[in-house]
Amino acid sequence: MKTFFDNTTKTLTITECNDPTINPIFDEDTVLNIILDKYIESVKLIFEDCTFNQINILTTKKEFIFQDCTIKSTLKLPDFNKNIYFENCHLNKITSYIKMHGGSIKKLHLVNRHFKEKFYINEDELRQDSNNYQDPCIKSIVIHELIINKVSFEKTFKLSCCIIKSILQIEKVNFKSNAYFSGCSFGKENTHEILFKGITFQELSFFNKTTFYKKLIFRKVTFGNLVSFLDSNFSAGLNLDDVTRKKEMNFARSQGLESDISLQNTTKETYRIIKYNFNKLKNQIDTNKFHALELTANLNEIQTSRKNIIKKHNIKEPTWLFGLINNEYRQNLSDNIIQRIHKSSSNFGTSWTKALRNIIIVGFTTYILFVLVSNGGILNKITYANILYKVQSYGFFESLAKFTHEGIKFMSLFYSNDTIKYFFEKSPIIFLLHKGFLGYLYYQFIVAVRKDTKK
Repeated sequence: MKTFFDNTTKTLTITECNDPTINPIFDEDTVLNIILDKYIESVKLIFEDCTFNQINILTTKKEFIFQDCTIKSTLKLPDFNKNIYFENCHLNKITSYIKMHGGSIKKLHLVNRHFKEKFYINEDELRQDSNNYQDPCIKSIVIHELIINKVSFEKTFKLSCCIIKSILQIEKVNFKSNAYFSGCSFGKENTHEILFKGITFQELSFFNKTTFYKKLIFRKVTFGNLVSFLDSNFSAGLNLDDVTRKKEMNFARSQGLESDISLQNTTKETYRIIKYNFNKLKNQIDTNKFHALELTANLNEIQTSRKNIIKKHNIKEPTWLFGLINNEYRQNLSDNIIQRIHKSSSNFGTSWTKALRNIIIVGFTTYILFVLVSNGGILNKITYANILYKVQSYGFFESLAKFTHEGIKFMSLFYSNDTIKYFFEKSPIIFLLHKGFLGYLYYQFIVAVRKDTKK
């Protein structure tokens, strides 16, 4: 152990104290169990690169700074310890307020507590680069296990720039002032969902630039003021069904809610809430985006409902007779077909390219059917002989040009000539289906083109 005392600033610096049997206790007047008697009058104590089994700090009159230190067991601190600071330290278990920058905490357990002053775990600032999702903070604190239960925070709560690997419990918490969870990552090692339960946010709440590795669930949560998820990443879904909110929620530039796993884990009500908030903020682009996600989630719920109906009637696979006599299954099947048509045609009116692609497919498919029918039928050998003869006569490229020219005519709703009239007389059912599909697809195309100005 090395010591250095600065008489001018009354600062005692202790370095390389690595005896785990040393368990310092600091009270109002004395320093026990460590050879510091001649420095009793020091105002500031700095520990650098030290290892302790446990530390018990009872005084708030002196200033303590721990740099690159390790505390293997218990760290006991006074409730309000603004003069105690940890930088790049590795701590075992924390049960009270701690002023810390960098380092790690094995267990952060706040249970049955009432904090009257500001509560900051990390005061680190976020990077200005809004696209840096991998490391949004300059220096983060790693928290291996987090429990916050039956706690009240009178003033600002800040758990910013923390890598929280496992959340065991966040329940029955009252944030009476602003709450900050910005720049954090939650639940990378969780085996279950991330659950915020029975929580009241009375003022502003911030989850900006935060990554949630597991499904995030808010259950019986009240947001009394604005809540922000700006630039946040939801890797496995979100549930806002049981949330009471009094003002807007900001999901601008959020990511992940359109992924396949999020679509499986997020309810249509959650997408509807997000859509509503974007609509209230006059953000038409994201309003339509989440409108499509809402309908996709609705399709997933219809499919889940179908499975539940089959399971309820204890059958392996429904027959056509079951579909006729069971009204619930028949309605579910009808909804499923309609929703699938809307999704495949233009992704619920949001993709004009998909609508255009389908218009081309319908036009050329109908023309091919016309060629086959007009030559005697699909299975008639003469049909293929005639087609092959024309290709050989005109050449491949000229035949392709003629095929394209004629196929484009069948993409039109209103174009008519002797060929199309003949097709109508020959196969009126196919002709009517062709016009019906084209009309629907052109409507979806127009809706998709205008999606950024009108839903």
